[in-house]
Amino acid sequence: MALLMLWLLGGLDDPAENLYQKGLMEEVAEGDLKEAVEVYEEVIRRYPDRRDVAARAQLHIGMCYERMGDLPRALRAYGRVLETFWEQREVVELARKGIGRIEGTRPRPG
Repeated sequence: MALLMLWLLGGLDDPAENLYQKGLMEEVAEGDLKEAVEVYEEVIRRYPDRRDVAARAQLHIGMCYERMGDLPRALRAYGRVLETFWEQREVVELARKGIGRIEGTRPRPG
């Protein structure tokens, strides 16, 4: 919440973080999950070297798809966190939890 307040007050001079915060605003404050996904994808495209921010953006893509009920896309997004941003330990752990939630809700064959 503190980062959100700083962003709203213009206190962050980090363009990658600012764009990520815009995605959070769309996701959380506005509830526009599709727009949030687009913003998060833009973060990843524009700032691939900011692996910390890109990893959080990728995680939130998975979270948005999960909330939208698009579980295959959510799994792919979470999986991309594990594959691409493996060194971002906290984000990877959250992605694993997301995968576990989804796999726990899927019907088992047989």
